[in-house]
Amino acid sequence: MVYYYKIDLKKGNFILSEHDADEHAVFLEYFDVEFLRRMVENRFINSTLECLDYLRGDLEVEGGIDVENYYSLSKVIVNRSFKTDFEIVKQRYYVHVLPQKKGYLNMSQAPTNEFYIDTKGETGEFKTKFTKKEIEVFKEMPSLKGINFDECLEEVEDDEW
Repeated sequence: MVYYYKIDLKKGNFILSEHDADEHAVFLEYFDVEFLRRMVENRFINSTLECLDYLRGDLEVEGGIDVENYYSLSKVIVNRSFKTDFEIVKQRYYVHVLPQKKGYLNMSQAPTNEFYIDTKGETGEFKTKFTKKEIEVFKEMPSLKGINFDECLEEVEDDEW
């Protein structure tokens, strides 16, 4: 089976396409998708030009990507789409602030986006599972400065999605 993805640089993620919107999209192997994911999730990279600069920099360092991967990934970035033979699952994390059942960071949905501590159960009103990119933004928020995010992350297990 082939999976087609669009790249959303603003949100730093991949969007599974419901149909083969671009059958000429570049096919990526797992290693290339992981490289692309790290680049797209980087909070300092928000545009096509910044992605291309990042790729060029990795091409120029010893042990970086090779020329063939450089051209493939450049085409992927410019077209903002690719295909692969596996489904991409975006890893999410709980932020377990206090060592108890009601010790997880919760965020109310927009427009308020207020934080509080409660269980890890997620509802339509409250979010408890976050991506690395979201957590990187949290680290910069003055209201959350007392949380050591690197010490209190728990991976969301497959059966908890």
